Amino acid sequence: MKLGVRGRLFVTSAAVIVGIGAGAMGLAEREVRRVLGDWTATHLQAEARMVAPWVRTRPAGEVIEIAQGLAHATGAEVAVLAGAADARSPAALRIVADSTKRGMDGDTIAGLPEVRAAWIAGEGRWIGREKCASPVEHGVPCVEDGVAVALRWKDPSGTGIVRLRRNLVEVNRAVAYVRRVLLLAGLVGLGAALVMSGLASHLLSRTLSRIVERSRAMARGEGGRIVVPPDDALEGLAGSINTLGAELERTLDETTRQRDLLATVLAGMADGVVALDRDLRVTASNPAAEALLGVPGHDARPFLIEWIRSPDLLAAASRARDGVPDEAEFDLPWPHHRRVLAGAHPLSQGGCLLVLRDVTETRRLEAVRTDFVANASHELRTPVAAIRASLEALAEGAASDPEAGQAFLEAAQRNALRLSRLVDDLLDITRLEAGRREVTPAATALAPLVASALGPVRHAAEAKGLTLVVDVAREVEACVDPAALEQVLANLLDNAVKYTPQGGRVEVAVARETERIRIEVRDTGPGIPPPHRGRVFERFHRVDPGRSRELGGTGLGLAIVKHLVDAMGGDVSLECPDTGGSIFRVRLPAIEPSSTCHQDATDGR
Repeated sequence: MKLGVRGRLFVTSAAVIVGIGAGAMGLAEREVRRVLGDWTATHLQAEARMVAPWVRTRPAGEVIEIAQGLAHATGAEVAVLAGAADARSPAALRIVADSTKRGMDGDTIAGLPEVRAAWIAGEGRWIGREKCASPVEHGVPCVEDGVAVALRWKDPSGTGIVRLRRNLVEVNRAVAYVRRVLLLAGLVGLGAALVMSGLASHLLSRTLSRIVERSRAMARGEGGRIVVPPDDALEGLAGSINTLGAELERTLDETTRQRDLLATVLAGMADGVVALDRDLRVTASNPAAEALLGVPGHDARPFLIEWIRSPDLLAAASRARDGVPDEAEFDLPWPHHRRVLAGAHPLSQGGCLLVLRDVTETRRLEAVRTDFVANASHELRTPVAAIRASLEALAEGAASDPEAGQAFLEAAQRNALRLSRLVDDLLDITRLEAGRREVTPAATALAPLVASALGPVRHAAEAKGLTLVVDVAREVEACVDPAALEQVLANLLDNAVKYTPQGGRVEVAVARETERIRIEVRDTGPGIPPPHRGRVFERFHRVDPGRSRELGGTGLGLAIVKHLVDAMGGDVSLECPDTGGSIFRVRLPAIEPSSTCHQDATDGR
């Protein structure tokens, strides 16, 4: 049975009281036995001193009578041994008188400890336990407590020893009486002590129970203090627990605040965070890491290799676990191809922390920038070289030949125009990508814009015998930036006229859809092969680079078109029918009667 605090206190108190009472009783009994034994031995010695002068000078017959009379009067056993004056040991003495019924011979009496002590020192004493006069009573070995003294005399007439022995029956009775008295007193004291200890344990356990109950409430996060009377013995303990509870509450509040802050920071981070233990097992992760790696959040503790199979990342995590920060960049093929940069940082308690950053777009932009610089340099080099060559030819004497000089001047002018157009396009694409070109949507009629965009290409179209077809209703309006849309149309029409062969056809059509305005520029040119259709809006991408340069293209027109359309909240796409030619389709926000143009443009984005 499990005991409570009160039961344990009571049992402990009872055990202590019983132990002390038993020990005190045993000690008292031993002291009483010792004192009474010493008292009896002292009286026997006095009696031996009284009888010794009588037996040393009397004949043997009188000695026997004296011994028997003394034994009868005192209840003691009396034995007298006598011998010559030159006897060398008690064994040389003979028994003169013996009132005992033990039937001991001279050698046995001479071997008794009190007799040997008396032979050496003149007096001897023994207190202890020995066999009864009848060693066996009722088939059971009999022993009894006794005290014996011996007194030696020696004179010229001879040497002798008087030995007196008495049973300690009275002493045992006295000890038994004392034992009964002590037992009774001990029981009374034990009862009183148990009552008092029970009352004390009840009072103490009540306070302890209150302290335990409030301590458990504190552990559950509940407030409150332990209240005990000011004079209670456990007041100090209650005060210490109250202080500890207040500190614990402050610590828990701070820990909760820090945990919530950390959870909020981790949840709001764009970078993925994964915590690993010493075995490179995942112990925690934030939503960004789970989304990047395509793994669900759960309570399991998978190994890192189960999430990411990248030797470089595993090596970096192993080094960080050993205390050396490291980083690794690797490809993540699933669920979508990603390029990930991981920083591995050691943790003080072991393991490491991985910070995962998706650098796919960064690396793509770096590659685009590199390609842009290389392509721009290449595109600029060609007209500059042509202009330089023409000028050098003129400087070396071609100017003196009117026909040759005119050809070189025209070549220089043509390439200067191409260079100017390239620089303008580079500036436009740079401003658009940097967000420095503002696009201001406004309600704009599209028919005048289409007519204005056709103006610069009309002469080239007529020179090639192209048919220009315009299908635009005058009442159609769109929420666009007029200058931006005119530049979009000019670039699309310029491309259509350039790549449409002699006698071809270029069409511009504008129509209203549900919430958008659709503008299409169609041509009957060679079209665009499928491998290039997804890249036609990239900078400097050309389907036929040689022909494009021959026609004066910069490779930036369609990229500018896409940026401008995106900035106006629209989209642009390409379609190449099986019958040939190309269709560039632009969709822009329409104007709703119930809303302003600015709101529509914003919604369109």
